[in-house]
Amino acid sequence: MTTDAIDDFPSQDPMLMEPEDTAWPRVIGVLSIIYAVAGMLCQVTVAGWTFFSEKLLAMGGMDIEIPASMKYPTIVLGFLVFCLGIFMLSGSAALLRRRRHGVSRLKTWAVLRLVLIVIGLGVTLFTLPGQLDFQRQVREAQNEQLRQSGRSDMVTPFDEDSAWVQVIATTGIFTAIVSAYPLFIGFYLSRRKIADELQHWM
Repeated sequence: MTTDAIDDFPSQDPMLMEPEDTAWPRVIGVLSIIYAVAGMLCQVTVAGWTFFSEKLLAMGGMDIEIPASMKYPTIVLGFLVFCLGIFMLSGSAALLRRRRHGVSRLKTWAVLRLVLIVIGLGVTLFTLPGQLDFQRQVREAQNEQLRQSGRSDMVTPFDEDSAWVQVIATTGIFTAIVSAYPLFIGFYLSRRKIADELQHWM
């Protein structure tokens, strides 16, 4: 075959060529489903504790009321995060089927989740006095029970400074952990390579 004959064959546009069967949609899709389900279960657990903690404490002989500044923001944020979990599940399912809107939904979820994390951090700092007061009441009720049972030597005073540091440290660690996956999703799905592959998806 001559060189001219070879040149007569039409060159195929790289954009029209079928991409290789990459594994990242399956990996990201499955990880996102696990993340969403775990997050939704956590929110259900937190909501259950918020609603029934006073009754559980009462069963233990402690008449303590959770401050409204803690209760209602926790419920509202939990509901929003739960709804985001449902949205994430829909995006993950679409990603497993290699649908473009699956990537769009997960990127949108990542942004909204980070926004809620920032709001949750602000709410935690705003409700910090109420959290410390709640911990103080629990400690005092426990100490009173120890005194009544003749175990006064086990009574420990409430250290507000230590409790404050513990809440801040716990909040910082939790924020870093829950922020990791949304940040990963946002950056990974925004890569040029992903955008090129999406051209071949429905």
